[in-house]
Amino acid sequence: MNKILVIILIILIIIGGYYVFTTMSKQNNTTQTPNTQQQGSNNQSQGQTQVPASSQTETVTIKNFAFSPATVTIKAGSTVKWINQDSATHQIKSDLFNSSALNTGDSYEFTFNTPGQYDYTCAIHPSMKGKIIVQ
Repeated sequence: MNKILVIILIILIIIGGYYVFTTMSKQNNTTQTPNTQQQGSNNQSQGQTQVPASSQTETVTIKNFAFSPATVTIKAGSTVKWINQDSATHQIKSDLFNSSALNTGDSYEFTFNTPGQYDYTCAIHPSMKGKIIVQ
């Protein structure tokens, strides 16, 4: 009988210790400051690499030899993703960034961390123009 009581007491101590440990771990995790930065997109240049996790992504579609929408307004830290839905190959180019040739279905992303206005064109079809306004 005494052995059973000792075993039950040991089990209760272990369960109680586990409960206290997990409760304290959860409290520590919620008080720590989370890391809110992630690595930026591939194909980026000129130091535009750190992106806040809460940033937005805007999409520009390339179709019928045009960027749609032609002008995009975003907040600093946001990413623009171009998707080529055209039958022709296109290449996005500006003073700040330059994609590789994008075939049908390919995409390119760039994160804008600095406010300003960024004009871009298609390097293959210079009549195609677009603008990114970063606030």
